[in-house]
Amino acid sequence: MRVTTLDEFGRPVAFGAVERWDSESESFVPLGSTGEDGSAAFALDPAWRTAVLDFARPPTRAEASDDSAGVALRMVANGRTPSDALWITGGIEAVALEIGAAAMRIVGDVLDVEGRPVAGARVRRIEAQRPPRRTNTGHLAVVSPCVAYSDEQGRFALVDAPPGLSWVVVEADGYGPSAAREFRVAAAPHEPEGERVSRIVLRPAAGVVGVVSTPAGAPLGGARVVWRDTESLLRREARSGEGGAFELAGLPSGRSLLLEVDSPSGRASTRLVLEPGEERDWSPTLAPSDGAAVEPSEPDGTSAPPTGAARLVVLDECGARLDGAVILGRRASDGDGAALGRHARRRTGEREVLFEELPVGRWSFVALVPGRGCFDLGDALVQAGRVSELGERFAPPAGLLELDWGWPPDEAHGERVEFQIAQIGADDTVAVIDRGRAPHGAYSVFPGDYVVEALRERVCGASTRVRVDAFGRVSASLAPAVPASAGTR
Repeated sequence: MRVTTLDEFGRPVAFGAVERWDSESESFVPLGSTGEDGSAAFALDPAWRTAVLDFARPPTRAEASDDSAGVALRMVANGRTPSDALWITGGIEAVALEIGAAAMRIVGDVLDVEGRPVAGARVRRIEAQRPPRRTNTGHLAVVSPCVAYSDEQGRFALVDAPPGLSWVVVEADGYGPSAAREFRVAAAPHEPEGERVSRIVLRPAAGVVGVVSTPAGAPLGGARVVWRDTESLLRREARSGEGGAFELAGLPSGRSLLLEVDSPSGRASTRLVLEPGEERDWSPTLAPSDGAAVEPSEPDGTSAPPTGAARLVVLDECGARLDGAVILGRRASDGDGAALGRHARRRTGEREVLFEELPVGRWSFVALVPGRGCFDLGDALVQAGRVSELGERFAPPAGLLELDWGWPPDEAHGERVEFQIAQIGADDTVAVIDRGRAPHGAYSVFPGDYVVEALRERVCGASTRVRVDAFGRVSASLAPAVPASAGTR
């Protein structure tokens, strides 16, 4: 296999360090270095091949993975985040590895509930905005893991953390998992931000066992039993066996846990608080699922119009609750009347958003997040007396909108010029991101079209439009026009 190491501008990197994934140690180990021209040939031992590991994918996502065997290669350099790991499955003679952005450092302590250090805890940084992807040469590219272990004093250091939205997840034997959210965006490409300190507390482990039964009371095999932490991306999942039995181990004790069963036969859910070391029995009997679609009956003129409900779960890029989002629902007009609209905000502590008493018909839903814009949540057919399930909906990866604001106040007339940044929807709806006299300079916003306006007494005097893509970076500049007499020829 011929490997070429490149910098962020596509130039060869001399003596670039190449590593391979070792399944026994569950870590990357040195393979060799490239030469002065940034390339080298390496012999890949078939014994290194193993099933692909989605070690960087948020566990609440469901991107397709590759089950074939392969060898993972990456490039590393001091002070920089490693390149994406390329999964080589055979038939490829050459690959290129591009080094990542400047690395950041996350240090912290892992403690138990008594404040004592926990040694040997596995600390992972999970980057949420970049799921596994296919390169133009057909390789599977996976974000390299960022892993460390706590020492005898419970201290850890993640030295190759990239910028962006992520979670730090900690796991240790005898404890339930814990997570801390990290949200950082570099001020400029490949520019470090320094050190971040985290303190993570682990709770003693507990478990849940039980038997899943159908609505008729018969044991149900193959049902998916899931624990989700409503505050983070933590998750455990198990399948019931032929007799309906299941076991969920390694759950954190002393906190409210949401357990759900999802099956074509029906659904069930509960909240539990487990004691340290407890193995709680929960044997749910599923409630019937919605079943086949039923056409709503025509109103007879004397009864109220038929209504139904819609339920969905809105999550951020990491799979955690998207707090502060306003969920908007809209039913298309039937041609004779105006379109109907509803809005809802999830109640504190609840995971789901429920729209009740919606007139039957097809509804579309969007999420509006103050300061970040809005994104589409999909459509649902609302039926009389039924709850339409939209399931989990994730926020898209953000992009960066930078604003160069050169509009000074009009001192001669005493009028104030304000800026306004707004997202323009597909149906020309407007979601205001920010408004005022002094913009922040950079905004992390959802993908879409945006307009920047200069307003004098709420009247637009100048504007510019830009398109922001996921993971993209766009600059917008707005300033008063220069008089012709002051210009240059």
